[in-house]
Amino acid sequence: MSVEVDGQRYKEIEIMAAEMETRLRDSVLRVLRPTLAQVSELDLKQQDLLTKVSDQAEQIGKVDGLESNVVKQGQYTKILEDAVMTTSNQVRELETITGKQFVELKSAFEASQMALSGYKNDVLRLSREDTRIWDEATRLQQQHDEDVQTNRDHIHGCHKRIARVREEFEGHIL
Repeated sequence: MSVEVDGQRYKEIEIMAAEMETRLRDSVLRVLRPTLAQVSELDLKQQDLLTKVSDQAEQIGKVDGLESNVVKQGQYTKILEDAVMTTSNQVRELETITGKQFVELKSAFEASQMALSGYKNDVLRLSREDTRIWDEATRLQQQHDEDVQTNRDHIHGCHKRIARVREEFEGHIL
C-alpha cells in the first residue's frame, strides 16, 4: 500500500510503522514468551498431575478392592473363629466325657481284676480240694478193693471150712 503523499515521508512512515510493528512484536513476544513458556510448563505440570491423579484413582480403586477383600477376610475370619470355638468346645466336652468314661472303665477293670483274683483263688482252692477228694476216693477205692479181696478170701476160707466140716460130718454120719 503505497500512498504517495510525500514520497519520502511515506517511506519513513512505512519504515517507522514496520519498526514499530517489529518492536511491538518483540514486546508482545517478550511478554508472551514467558507466558507461553509458563503455559507450556503448566500444561506439562497439568499432564503430570493428570497422570498422577489417574495413578491415584487406580491406587484408590485397588485400595477399595483390597479394603473389600479385607472386610471379606474379616468375615471369613469371624466364621472360622466361630467354627474353631465350636470345635474347641466340642473337643473339651469330648475330653470330659472320655475322661469320665476312662475313670469308669478303669474302675470296672479294677473291679474285674479283683473279682478275677477272687475267682482264681476259688478255682485254686477248689482244684486242691478236688485233688484231695480224688486222692481220698482213690485211697477208698483201693481200700474197698482190698476189703473185697479180703472178704472173698474169708468167704473162700469159710467155704473150705464148711466143706471140711461137711466132709467130717458126712464121715461121722456114715
